[in-house]
Amino acid sequence: MSFPLAIAGFEVFIPEGRIPIEDIINDVEADPIPGIGPKASFSDFLDKTMKLQHVSESREACHELMEIALEQFLKRGLLGAEEVDMLVVLQEPSSRIPDNFGQHIINKFGFTNAYSMNMGGNHCANVEAALPMLMRTPYKNILMLGGLHTRGLSKRIYGGFGIVGDAGGVIWLSATSRLAELISFEYNVNPKLHRGQTGDSPVIENFKLYTELLDELKKNAPEHYAAIKKIIIQNANPLLPTQIVGMKGLDKKTIFTENLGRYGHLGVVDTIINLKDVLTGPELTKGDKVLCISSGLYGSLVANIFEMN
Repeated sequence: MSFPLAIAGFEVFIPEGRIPIEDIINDVEADPIPGIGPKASFSDFLDKTMKLQHVSESREACHELMEIALEQFLKRGLLGAEEVDMLVVLQEPSSRIPDNFGQHIINKFGFTNAYSMNMGGNHCANVEAALPMLMRTPYKNILMLGGLHTRGLSKRIYGGFGIVGDAGGVIWLSATSRLAELISFEYNVNPKLHRGQTGDSPVIENFKLYTELLDELKKNAPEHYAAIKKIIIQNANPLLPTQIVGMKGLDKKTIFTENLGRYGHLGVVDTIINLKDVLTGPELTKGDKVLCISSGLYGSLVANIFEMN
């Protein structure tokens, strides 16, 4: 499988402000926390399993965090404004990003040859879901912007999934500058989880979704599947994906977990920052395969395999 575009670069902006995890948990009036359990147990899980002490907090809105990340990227001089063909804004209702944000960016930064497009619907798996489509386009350079910003302390708790911080990020896709190519992918959505409606536990439904997805990936790309050197998951509860990865013949020790305790869950920026740290790190060499797997609210699940250039 060959795609015209490949991943070429990244930029991530993590604001300096920090909120202690205990402040977030204590902001919840009920104990036990509905759908999670006793506060003490949840705090212990975050500390020992995820090693999470705090998450980032920003006074800027989500679209402002994304704009700061883009400014930082452009200052590096890797890509001229006139070279940008497409600007993709990852848009979700909870992010409250203005509908015309893409047009604002094009005008502000002089992307005179670029079109803008909003994409969404897969929530935290938006990046993984968007990449296979975008990489098959005839454009030469695409910039994808994503971010997360949450107001209020207790609203930062995503069930038993994790605690969210604030961040903005950029992925650069290019036809000429190639860091890692997408070589295999699988995408699945469980309609039973639409708007959270399911007769079973979401854990059971997600377990089924994960196993089906990895089974399909292995069946359709066995040689790539067998050669995976590194696995990227979200910066959230690692228990379910870790268990399933092991069940499906992959090495759990190859899962990248360093950012779990550094940042907590950053929505779509999880993928951006984890891909950045893994693909630009010292462990991988040309030809190595990386699996990136991500789930989104209401049953979206995507698995992409990349090959290092």
